[in-house]
Amino acid sequence: MSILGLKKKQPKTFKVKVITMDAEMEFSCEVKWKGKDLFDLVSRTVGLRETWFFGLRYTVKDTYAWLKPEKRVLDQEVPKDSPITFHFLAKFFPEKVEEELVQEITQHLFFLQVKKQILDEEIFCSPEASVLLASYAVQAKYGDYDPNFHKPGFLAQDELLPKRVLMQYQMTADMWEEKITAWYAEHRGIARDEAEMEYLKIAQDLEMYGVSYFAITQNKRDTDLLLGVDAQGLHIYSPNSKLNPNKSFPWSGIRNISYSEKEFTIKPLDKKKDVFKFYSSQLRVNKLILQLCIGNHDLFMRRRKVDSIEVQQMKAQAKEEKARKKMERQILAREKQMREEAERAKEEMERRLFQLQDEARLANEALLRSEETADLLAEKAQIAEEEAKLLAHKAAEAEQDRQRFEVTAMKTKEEKRLMEQKMREAEQLAVKLVEQSERRLKEADHLKQDLTEAKDAERRAKQKLLEITKTTYPLIAAYSTPPAPPEAADFAYESASTRLDFKDSDMKRLSMEIERERLEYMEKSKHLQDQLKELKTEIESLKLEEQQQQAGVYSLRNEARAYVQEPVYISHSNRNSAYMSQSQMAFFEETCNWTMRAVLGLLLLLLGLCGSGGGLVEVGEINEVQETAPRDAVEEKTEQSTKPTTPDIWAEVRALRDMVVELKVYVDILKRENSDLQTRLSSTERELLVGKSRIDQLERENTDLQTRLSSTERELLVSSQHQSKGSAISSLLCAPVKGVYYIQFTVCGNHTGLMGVFVFKNNQKIMYNVEWKEDKLYKYFTKSVVLELIAGDTIHLVLPSTHSVFDDGDNHSTFSGSLLFP
Repeated sequence: MSILGLKKKQPKTFKVKVITMDAEMEFSCEVKWKGKDLFDLVSRTVGLRETWFFGLRYTVKDTYAWLKPEKRVLDQEVPKDSPITFHFLAKFFPEKVEEELVQEITQHLFFLQVKKQILDEEIFCSPEASVLLASYAVQAKYGDYDPNFHKPGFLAQDELLPKRVLMQYQMTADMWEEKITAWYAEHRGIARDEAEMEYLKIAQDLEMYGVSYFAITQNKRDTDLLLGVDAQGLHIYSPNSKLNPNKSFPWSGIRNISYSEKEFTIKPLDKKKDVFKFYSSQLRVNKLILQLCIGNHDLFMRRRKVDSIEVQQMKAQAKEEKARKKMERQILAREKQMREEAERAKEEMERRLFQLQDEARLANEALLRSEETADLLAEKAQIAEEEAKLLAHKAAEAEQDRQRFEVTAMKTKEEKRLMEQKMREAEQLAVKLVEQSERRLKEADHLKQDLTEAKDAERRAKQKLLEITKTTYPLIAAYSTPPAPPEAADFAYESASTRLDFKDSDMKRLSMEIERERLEYMEKSKHLQDQLKELKTEIESLKLEEQQQQAGVYSLRNEARAYVQEPVYISHSNRNSAYMSQSQMAFFEETCNWTMRAVLGLLLLLLGLCGSGGGLVEVGEINEVQETAPRDAVEEKTEQSTKPTTPDIWAEVRALRDMVVELKVYVDILKRENSDLQTRLSSTERELLVGKSRIDQLERENTDLQTRLSSTERELLVSSQHQSKGSAISSLLCAPVKGVYYIQFTVCGNHTGLMGVFVFKNNQKIMYNVEWKEDKLYKYFTKSVVLELIAGDTIHLVLPSTHSVFDDGDNHSTFSGSLLFP
């Protein structure tokens, strides 16, 4: 065969492209294939057995046509493109989709086609029905609604509503999605085929469902009309209204349908009714109308007959398939439910495990803290116990010192009594000395008077003697007589002896009196000196004892300050001893005054006596003019008797004066020391009282500490807890003693939203704890706080009205506190 012959030979196959509602397929067809061959190939490929509803549609110029099954494909007016494009669509629609559509693939293809017609606004649908149909479409596509998976915005890429509906209302895409999701959430548990069937059941009630519209005219001059062909019959519509027909011809009322070129005739079954004629624009349209009328009428008549064996088998198989799928869905639902329950149980166990781990961790931390607190409390208790023992020991020592001071005070009191007795004796002695000094003064006055009288008598005697002497001496001189005879000398001597005897007798008497007075004074002065020395010794001993007592007070105060940090206690008897020492000093001062007065009296007496001695000397001087030898003998005797007396008396007076001055100075010093000692004793007494109160306080604290050691952790009083949402609740704890407390609370939530509590101390908010929960799973958070509380302070939790917590018998939400240390 030549090359030219090969080129002219027709190919035996041609390419065909078939577009279904959810797929595109290409086939290689033989040239001799008829339309039925291609349709059967597509049906087998799709798995469709209910083929009487579908057909292959293609586009011819400005209209469309259906591929005729009895004619060859290439002999029809198909496009000459390669590949040739056909649309596999539903050509006829059932009256009741639930009864007529058997196969699931048939339902799915119808669902997709009707959905597209609604979205393309080929079928009018109200906004409410559009939202409901969109919810079933979402259920068929996505399955059951899951808020964890289907987040807001998951429908943004899907076309679910007609544009007319979207433009009719001023609503955003999120608002439409919210409405669709609200319906979608109610379809839980509906399978895909069931959702599609529900979609078709709603769509079949729409006025434009399954209607094919064609432009016609009743005659060449009338206004344009619309002819609608559907499963019920033929309908005549106005051009502006495709919902309500002006005239209808049901299939049961039509006797014959025919056309002649562009004229189309409908003959009613009732012969009384007029024949309806109309005209189309093209002959091809009349053929298409006739073809649709024949197909819909055949299906109309077929529905009213008994199903064929093939249809019955298909329905039986479909029923069995539905039952099997239903069983599978039930099993799958049970398994899914069991799986969900298992997952929930697993999540619960994991949550419980995490909770137990957290609780174990918190318990371990609390145990460690408790152990540390117990060790700290034990150490504090040991220290407090040692301090208590030391304080008890110091208290015992203080008690012993107090007893010792009481004994010392008693001794001081006895010594005071003895001293008072000696003072009284000294006072009596001083009174006696004063009386004696007064008596001696009186005697000295009498002696002075006697001496004055004696002096007067002596002066008179001297005068007379001088007169006698003057009368005798001139006679002797005048006569110049020789020395006197012995008789005359004897007379003169006798007279002189008489005068000397007179003077000697007086002097002896006076000397004896003075000597006697001096001896008595010396004895009394010696006795007084002994008493003063004894008094001085006693004062020295008292001073030494008070110094020892003061040293004991200082040492006791230092010991108390070292161990108690407070002064020690001195008994009341020591203060009395201080007061008694002051009275003793006053008595000493008075006694010294009396002694001074006695000494002054004695001094006056001695001065008087010294004056008498001077008079005697003058008498001796007068006698010295006449006779020198006797006068010298007498004066020498008088000096021997007076010289040892006068210096001794003045020395004793000076010694007494010095002793009195020393006693006064010492008394002043003792008074000042006594005042200082009294002040220190008062301060020490106050310090000892404070120390005693401190010891009592430490003993009470030691008792409290021992009580606390018996329970290292004290749980506080906590009221019952409850679970609530949307109302306020509270939990209360009360601090039994003053101290530092560790307070902890755990909040559990199982609702979406806010979970948290307020913390109040004595009805004053001190803390706010909140967390956001996005799912319905259990969620926990734990908070703790350390507060210093006093006895009676209250801590409670308040649940805000917009928050929620969860609790049950397992105590998911807890609130507790414990005492760390006082």
